[in-house]
Amino acid sequence: LKIESEFNNPLEKSIRYYNIGECYKELDSFDLALSYFSNSLIIEKKHKNLEGIQYASIGLVDVYLNIGQLSDAKRILDKMLSGINEKSGEVFILFKKSLGFYYLKMNRPDESLAHLNFIENYIIKNNQPNYLVDVYDLEIKALEQKGDWKILSLKYKAYLELLNKNQSLEVQNKLNDLMYQNDLKKKELEIKLIKEERDFKSDLNIYTSKISIFLLL
Repeated sequence: LKIESEFNNPLEKSIRYYNIGECYKELDSFDLALSYFSNSLIIEKKHKNLEGIQYASIGLVDVYLNIGQLSDAKRILDKMLSGINEKSGEVFILFKKSLGFYYLKMNRPDESLAHLNFIENYIIKNNQPNYLVDVYDLEIKALEQKGDWKILSLKYKAYLELLNKNQSLEVQNKLNDLMYQNDLKKKELEIKLIKEERDFKSDLNIYTSKISIFLLL
């Protein structure tokens, strides 16, 4: 954000506001998250950037739901409804997830599950698994609220399998990263040795030339 503030590109600055808002939301610092999402929304509205407005609005909705300001969350969701559809991509997933979260907060588990089950199938169908853990988490809470223990046990199983899979992928990614870093260091060392060898030969040639000239004289 500090770097972006030095350049005249407000939309990039808005993205940084959004990123920081997400971080504070994960830390449960909702007042700060609200401030950063609001700053992002102000910039996006000023430049009439629809996608940016949608992302910032979803950020605000999540904060309002977490702090129990349900009417404010619903007001934003209703305003967004006409501009969101399945072609909206990631924003559509976030919007439907927020709707599921809203109805969960309203103690209406059937309506919550309707949105969450829909988005779960949408995520699997379109191979966009990034938000699947969050969706499962909300579905489990809705099923607990509803008291549907049979489906809940199946959902827990899928949830744990996904967590284990993600953990395995994370371990593999870290291992791949370590191997890549190791390869980079080996190449850097090889380049350094080649350079030192070249410099040594160059110095040796200069020294040899000087000795030759001395002997000749």
